Amino acid sequence: MRIGLVVQRYGAGVVGGAEAHARSLARHLRDDLGWSVEVFTTTAHDYQSWKNHYRAGTETVDGLPVHRFPVEGERSPLFPAYRRLAPPMIAALGAGEESYYRLQGPYSPALLEALDAQASAFDRFIFFTYLYHPTVYGLPKVGAKAALVPTLHDEAPAWFPATKALLRAARAVLVNSEAERELALRVAPDVGVKTHVVGVGLTLAEPGAPLLPEPYLLYLGRLSAGKGVDRLVEHFAAYAAKNPRTPLKLVLAGERDPGFTAGKNDPRVIDRGAVSEQDKATLLAHAAVVVSASPLESLSLMALEAAHLRRPLLLTASCAIFRYYAEVLPTALAFTADDFAAKLDTLVNTAWDAPENATRLAAAKAWVDERYSWARVTAAYARYL
Repeated sequence: MRIGLVVQRYGAGVVGGAEAHARSLARHLRDDLGWSVEVFTTTAHDYQSWKNHYRAGTETVDGLPVHRFPVEGERSPLFPAYRRLAPPMIAALGAGEESYYRLQGPYSPALLEALDAQASAFDRFIFFTYLYHPTVYGLPKVGAKAALVPTLHDEAPAWFPATKALLRAARAVLVNSEAERELALRVAPDVGVKTHVVGVGLTLAEPGAPLLPEPYLLYLGRLSAGKGVDRLVEHFAAYAAKNPRTPLKLVLAGERDPGFTAGKNDPRVIDRGAVSEQDKATLLAHAAVVVSASPLESLSLMALEAAHLRRPLLLTASCAIFRYYAEVLPTALAFTADDFAAKLDTLVNTAWDAPENATRLAAAKAWVDERYSWARVTAAYARYL
């Protein structure tokens, strides 16, 4: 089968959950199923500005053809204000949708033209994610050949008429969790028969020896307000102030958004920056607790990888998928601002080496391994595409 995979950014240096998901999926569809996969994307590297970074044209990444198309205009400086003002009007009336998506970016007419011209050359197309112009206006160009991996969050654009239209237009809606499926059916109740939980497979390097001498909480991901990292730093600072003798540190590992400074000047916070796959696995494997305050996730690879590596989890209750993990994983707790300290103490003070607690860690690992293997995921794509 010949597959066109459409995603807003793509490449080894691109940081983002949906983008990493798309890149892993492309490789596994080729390697596991023997499919021919080509990627359609933009020349952007930075999701905040959408500046043209890569050279337009076709290059090979991971042995796959990647067709890059230029972005016309960077993200408008008017967009932050427009994002606050426009959603109620768009959700109610459908007015101003095109302006919203163009101002948000990435806007690439050349990418849409390529999809229009090459639709007949591919058996199927897979679009990531629901939020951006290439998906909203590209998916209709390939008609019934399009599957959508929406990575849907309960945020204003999820309720735009365009999102409902996307879910209805796709031949299959392939989601990452039951929580995301429930949200998709709230947005478009009539798409249940073609909406399937497929998830994503885990691929981890082998952990090495500990990188840090002291016990630590670990946040792994983009360092931004949108990921709740500022709130996480505040929660930890309050905890440390009440527990001045705690040896715990908060480790932040990931690419920092421009201008985002949370945790920069706190000696109890260790900013590791972007880390290699080897260091990521090592930090996860030796963390006292893996933590996230991100309010909008359709899936958390960090949480799944931590459970796979038998580490406990402290996750914000403001995110539906995290509440779900806290229900199904015996080593995960969901916190609010009021009980962060108490929940953290519970996890830190648990004797995880004790037989009954080691059994809990093993059960969480088994739950993840059963559901998030690449063999299971690619079999689901073969079935539903």
